[in-house]
Amino acid sequence: LFYITGGYVKGNLTMPKISSINNACKVNFAQSEEKNKGKNNDKNKDFKNALDVLDKYTKEGKPTAVSFQMKALVYEGMNDEFNAHFSWGYCAKVRGKIEEAILQFHNAHNLDPKNKDVMIELANLYTANKEEFVAIEFWQKIYELDEDKQAAKILTDFYRKQGDLRLVRKYSGEEEVTEEEKKYQEAFEEDEGILNKIIGLFSRKK
Repeated sequence: LFYITGGYVKGNLTMPKISSINNACKVNFAQSEEKNKGKNNDKNKDFKNALDVLDKYTKEGKPTAVSFQMKALVYEGMNDEFNAHFSWGYCAKVRGKIEEAILQFHNAHNLDPKNKDVMIELANLYTANKEEFVAIEFWQKIYELDEDKQAAKILTDFYRKQGDLRLVRKYSGEEEVTEEEKKYQEAFEEDEGILNKIIGLFSRKK
């Protein structure tokens, strides 16, 4: 700063004027900002190019754990937390690490609770992990988003097996029930929504 502001005098070291320091700092800061802006733009272009290459690679062949890992690293470089966790989730899923995949998809779900793709992954992973009640909880959330047909079918089949005809009618739209089904329903009407209480009891809290 002494050199920049002319505060250095031969044989003596003098304090530069405050205004001179401020002006010098502003010039340096502006130049630094412009350089950083250019660097960030170049970096973003590199990240986007990397994603394009990875997308092309995965379209040409079956996605691998390595391709999802590379995607996750690119998204981390872009500070895109949601897509980073989403990609790490697929990476773990492809590798057969269900618990790790569930954790990563839950991280993504916490960042975007309404993302349907994440909820479907979680529902399927919990089903694969033999945690049916937790899976049903996610299928219910999926259905509530847009009355998804796949979710409606899964929920209908689940509650039909449980004998809860009230919820069978809700998710299937059916009005008529068989005599055999009516017998099962009598027990459930004593405590309406009993299965939802059970689901809440067994649900994982993430």
